[in-house]
Amino acid sequence: MTVSDTIVKAVAEPVAVLERHRFNEAALQAYRADPALEYDRPAEEEEPGWWERFKQWFADLLRSIFGTGPGGFIFSHLLWILIVSGALVFLITALLRGGFTSAFRGRPRTAGTVSEVHEELHAEDLDALVLQAEEAREWRRAIRLRYLQVLRTGIDSGLLHWRPEYTDRDYARQLGDPARREAFTRIAFTFQWVWYGEAQLDMAKYTQLTAPFEAFISKAAA
Repeated sequence: MTVSDTIVKAVAEPVAVLERHRFNEAALQAYRADPALEYDRPAEEEEPGWWERFKQWFADLLRSIFGTGPGGFIFSHLLWILIVSGALVFLITALLRGGFTSAFRGRPRTAGTVSEVHEELHAEDLDALVLQAEEAREWRRAIRLRYLQVLRTGIDSGLLHWRPEYTDRDYARQLGDPARREAFTRIAFTFQWVWYGEAQLDMAKYTQLTAPFEAFISKAAA
């Protein structure tokens, strides 16, 4: 096929007709009116809240008093300073009101508790009550009765003097021997933890905890 034949064939073939399409003007106007699509316009800054205004005011105040160095340090650690200050205020207030007295002197005894302790402490069948609690697997009550056994042994041997208002710390002060005082303090702590702390015990744990009780009673009785 010659070049002229190729040109004649190309001219003879139908030519595709291009159609003109127009954009939807209403849709374009909607896009133009959407502020979220106006990327060329700078975003408007939001007005700072009360916390941001307070921090700015406080930072300016610190800088005016301490200068830029200390003022900047205090402001950057402001949250921790407020937390520590609040904790110190709470601790001092609690100490002044005696809020932690029970942690150092033992749990305060109410009138009903004192009466119950007095009855059990002077009960003739205290040993039988201990055995009864152990057979019933009432380990917490058995620990309580064991503690009363320690007190009564100390009273009977003249090591301790019982009064309703006395606490475990008061009894420990009456013991002149440091080793015996340490042993009683450990016993009292175990009783407080098990009875008032409602500790969960089994037979093995009970046997382990009551070993110092039995040792104290044996030495005091001897």
